[in-house]
Amino acid sequence: MIISVDNNDPAYMGSEVVNFTISKATINITADNKTAYINDTKPTLTYTVSGLAPNEELKKLPNLTCDSDMGKSNTYTIAVSDAAVPEGDNYNKKIIYHNGVLTVSKSSSGGSSGGSSGGSSGGSSASAATALVSSDFGTVSVSATVSNGTATISVTDTQLSMIASAAKNTGTMKINVSALDVNAIVIPSKLVSAVDNASTSASLEVVLSNGTVTLDKTALNAIKDKGDVKISVEAVDHAKLSDTQKEALGKQTNTAVVVDVNIYVNGTKTSTFHNGKIHVSVPYMLKSGENADSITVWFINDDGTIEPKSGTYNDGTVEFTTDHLSQYLIVSFPFADVDQNTWSYGSVAYAYNNGLFSGTSATTFSPNTAMTRQMIWMVLARMDGRMPTDMDDARHWAMENGISDGSNPTNSINREQLAAILYRYAAYKKYDTTQGGMAIREFADYDSVSVYAQTSLNWAVNVGLIKGSNNKLMPHGDATRAQVAAILMRLIQNTEK
Repeated sequence: MIISVDNNDPAYMGSEVVNFTISKATINITADNKTAYINDTKPTLTYTVSGLAPNEELKKLPNLTCDSDMGKSNTYTIAVSDAAVPEGDNYNKKIIYHNGVLTVSKSSSGGSSGGSSGGSSGGSSASAATALVSSDFGTVSVSATVSNGTATISVTDTQLSMIASAAKNTGTMKINVSALDVNAIVIPSKLVSAVDNASTSASLEVVLSNGTVTLDKTALNAIKDKGDVKISVEAVDHAKLSDTQKEALGKQTNTAVVVDVNIYVNGTKTSTFHNGKIHVSVPYMLKSGENADSITVWFINDDGTIEPKSGTYNDGTVEFTTDHLSQYLIVSFPFADVDQNTWSYGSVAYAYNNGLFSGTSATTFSPNTAMTRQMIWMVLARMDGRMPTDMDDARHWAMENGISDGSNPTNSINREQLAAILYRYAAYKKYDTTQGGMAIREFADYDSVSVYAQTSLNWAVNVGLIKGSNNKLMPHGDATRAQVAAILMRLIQNTEK
């Protein structure tokens, strides 16, 4: 607001009343992520507080706990709780807590003293070890050299003949180096080829201490006779996630377990395997209160879309099958009524991760239920960084900011009404709402769009929020919760940036 006075009227007197509201601050406490090597002393647990005014302190400091086994490679939840806000009435009493993760892993060092192999300086000493190559028809012990967290397998011609002979009569040939302190294995080309050539159905299973990777016959055939094969399974620190991954993960950014699975053939990273399948199993400890049925695995594409991988928790491990290799994220997704094969899965997951939607119960999202006007007020208020205490609070926010007139809160909202509300929200947020053409004229049911909604619906189509179906906009059709989740994800990704 600007109040100006004519320079030629120095005696001017006036007044203006400005009403404003100062909301209570919300305090967030985040347990800091920690890393350690096996058998290290457990790191000191620390936390970060946001939302406190300068020179103010918590009335009660938070409690930090982490039930970890420092003798085992795994990830463990760092739980934070039981703090109290400062005295007075400046803060919401409810503190928002964000758990952290302690990642315990094997040291990548193969030794701390002595000369390095190959004549290089500063490297780790190589050491001799034994790997087990087994099938239903017996086990062959072969030599391995361990250096820098990698076990390199060696086989004699006699051993190779024994392995090939066994492979003819079994479905899977297993190479087990789980007893070694490594996160990668190098398998000689002749061993890969021997297993693949011996049987029309043989698969190759590699067992590391931090994960198991199994290549089916098709995947195995795709990499044979091309050079030595290196397979690795490594935990990835959350700090190394891309901005796109972090945005898609939202509140799970610091709790997801990130696993990087790679295969190198003759030194070249290989990600696809002629449509062959790769089964991955990694150790996983359920977090406190975590439902095993909610555990799943995601791959996040470069454009931020979430690709589910049918991950399942099974007796201390998480398993999934894929046809390409990259970073995979073990996460929690509680909604049993959102099938991973449905078009809206990724949008619902994004909305859940970023706190836009709550479920209709602990395990349901009700994707096909019509969205009500008060539901959209609540979601948009959250997107605006507000924390409405209830639907009436969200209604007042919408009215105060010109988003809605607040009428008919429990009525379902149709698609053109949704476009109108989103258009007003975009104007309130000062997004670019200029029109790029009359895209809605291209739809067969354009004439059914209400006059009041033509501008807003045209904008929503032009910026890619509303796409229609079978060349129809269906402006008077109900907007379902799944549809709104998809539209809001596009709003954030396409408009807010």
